[in-house]
Amino acid sequence: MKNAYVYLHNGFADWELGYVLPEIARPSLKMGGPDELKRNTFPVKTVSIGKQPVTSMGGLKVVPDFSLEEISSREAAILILPGGESWQNPQNNAGIAEKIQAFHEQKIPVAAICGAVISLARLGILNSIKHTGNNVEELKENAKDRYQGEALFQKQNAVIDQGIITAGGVHPVDFAVEVMKTLNLYDPPVIDGWYNVFKG
Repeated sequence: MKNAYVYLHNGFADWELGYVLPEIARPSLKMGGPDELKRNTFPVKTVSIGKQPVTSMGGLKVVPDFSLEEISSREAAILILPGGESWQNPQNNAGIAEKIQAFHEQKIPVAAICGAVISLARLGILNSIKHTGNNVEELKENAKDRYQGEALFQKQNAVIDQGIITAGGVHPVDFAVEVMKTLNLYDPPVIDGWYNVFKG
């Protein structure tokens, strides 16, 4: 079975994972009626640089399952990148850039939310695909001339194009929906109902 890998770093935005990870991992969905059986379920595996313990923005301490060096696209269903302020410093995330590029080249979905979208901009991945994020100015400021995708920036809560999912940090529900669709977790009407419950 392939894994849903989640890259964690000190100061990661824990709330941005709160909707998506339970839906990936749990075997069924209960929304007031009979349980909705899932089409797919994936083990959620956390990853950090050197397998070092990390602390989220909310103070949640996590001991990751793997180091970056231990994972490969062969065992991956998706790579999920939560946001956080550390993405603004490229030195803090140099190790993950190689994995992002490799996964993308192997057509493994990559899902980035909030500040994590900056990493995709620095790699030039967003120069040829539709995408969104916190705002286009953040991408231009942090990625400099490596980001040439301003014309493809979409004023939407979440966007998927060519296996790349992007979302603004205040839209974790929309982010979760795009991941759920990409991984084919439920029938589309079930995903729509889930969205209506959590988005109100």
